[in-house]
Order: sequence, then C-alpha cells, then structure tokens
Amino acid sequence: MDGEDLFRQAVGRRLLCARHRAGITQRDLAAAVGCTREAISMLERGKNLPRVAVLVTVAARLGVRIGWILGEEREEKQKHFTFTSRTLTKFEGDDIIGSIGIIEVRIHGDGNIC
Repeated sequence: MDGEDLFRQAVGRRLLCARHRAGITQRDLAAAVGCTREAISMLERGKNLPRVAVLVTVAARLGVRIGWILGEEREEKQKHFTFTSRTLTKFEGDDIIGSIGIIEVRIHGDGNIC
C-alpha cells in the first residue's frame, strides 16, 4: 500500500465518522451532494478521493472543516463528543466522595468514538 492509498483511506474514515456524527445516511448525503449512494460509499471506503466541489459540499453538509477531512487539522473536542454535566452526592454509600462533577461521554450507537 502506497502513500496515496493510505491518504484515501484516512480521508474515507474521516468522512464516514463525520457522516455518522451528523446522523445522516449515505443516500441523504449523496442527495445533498448530487451524486449516488455508491459514490459516497466509494469515498468512505477510500477507493476514490472527492473532487474539490464535492468536498466543499460534503464538508458543509456534515458540519466539518475541509482541512479536518484532509487530515491537515484536528477538530475541536466538542465536535467529537457530546458532554453533559452531572453531580453526584454519594457513591455507593461513600460520604468522602461528596459532590463531584462528572462528565458523561456519549459514544455513537455503533461503538465508534470519532
């Protein structure tokens, strides 16, 4: 596998992850972009790279930056996880814990953390 293959696969993984986080199907994304579901599948599997016009539309629809899709920048943590604040006053009868702020991380339904 050469560098171009690795790059296509990395872009495909990011597209798949962003689509899952956006909660849309390949068919819905394809309709927004103006291509087929199969074309989106090929992108996500790293078989093809998107044309610039497609990349701009996909990034806008998925709410991510083009630089992130291409691996040139990291996305902010807030876009990776949904955080909720909770407070515990007791934990299994242990009064020492007292009041603790807990952050709950919600993992996508398929078990992936993107």
